[in-house]
Amino acid sequence: KSLVYGKSLPVEITTEGSTAKTNTTIAIDTDGKGTITLKAKQTATIKGLPVGTIADVTEKDYLDDGYATVKTGSAGAITANGVLPFKFTNTRLVSGITISKAVDGTGSDANKTFKFTIVLTYQSDIDLTETVNKPVLSGATYAAIKSINGNVITIEAKIKDTETLKIENVLVDTTY
Repeated sequence: KSLVYGKSLPVEITTEGSTAKTNTTIAIDTDGKGTITLKAKQTATIKGLPVGTIADVTEKDYLDDGYATVKTGSAGAITANGVLPFKFTNTRLVSGITISKAVDGTGSDANKTFKFTIVLTYQSDIDLTETVNKPVLSGATYAAIKSINGNVITIEAKIKDTETLKIENVLVDTTY
């Protein structure tokens, strides 16, 4: 077992675009694992790992939250310069829906609005009370989120001739 198992190591956290540094620690359990939580644009540097220590970094799977993760860097031994870089890029997987209206025919009224109801069913563990997870609506005479019930959002829209309702920021794997 490594000399760091069951101990705490110093960690320096920096944020892109800032010179400020936060010093904290990471507790390494007896299995050699520890957890650090980072926000967007943050970097953690774990200090005090002995040369030759085999290290790897993993990130929790956030696919069910609408993020795909790409990891750069792989497990390896800590070298004399002490640098074993890892980078995780989380890409939010969103798409959109468009609904266009055309009115045609003799005597048709291009100013008449037509009512639509759109039901979006999200993955069961998506928190729809968070603004970041809600759809963005534009382009129609009227469009609004009528209700949120569990993992289902109901949208009501009124669209007239030549208008297109855009429903953006819809998480991939949402059904409608």
